[in-house]
Amino acid sequence: MTGATGFVGGEVLKQALEDSSITGIMTLTRRPLGVTHPKLEDVILQDFLDYSRIKASLKADACIWCLGVSQTAVSREEYIKITFDYAVMAARAMFSENPHMRFCFLSGSRADQEEKSRVLYGRIKGRTERELGGLSPNVYHFRPAFIRHTSRTFTAHPISRRISIC
Repeated sequence: MTGATGFVGGEVLKQALEDSSITGIMTLTRRPLGVTHPKLEDVILQDFLDYSRIKASLKADACIWCLGVSQTAVSREEYIKITFDYAVMAARAMFSENPHMRFCFLSGSRADQEEKSRVLYGRIKGRTERELGGLSPNVYHFRPAFIRHTSRTFTAHPISRRISIC
């Protein structure tokens, strides 16, 4: 998975660590997460456009791609690089190692595969979905409209923090 230091990715990681049906989790990250768990492995990757050094680590059953940034936090060029280039290069590298894997891309409700959206993130998330979808039938897009922090806890999965994805 990617984006484990972010809001959504952090929660995905936490849930995956608690899920007994998941036997191993590998995170692609620029720096160690600082989390220790028997089924967690950090793979440090300085360049999200070059997977040649970690090819052996890419033989996964699935990837949950949560890596991202707000379009207002970086330049247009940097947003495209992080949103489109990183995801597409990773998917290509991963599918070359396991063509049957599943690639789950965290997109957004305004993603527009025709790139006619008025907002940059809608066009670029849509472009990314379209490109990823052309790589394999095993690509899934998740388009939350709104994500908020809640403090609810559930007895089936006791955790201190949950997010709601609408």
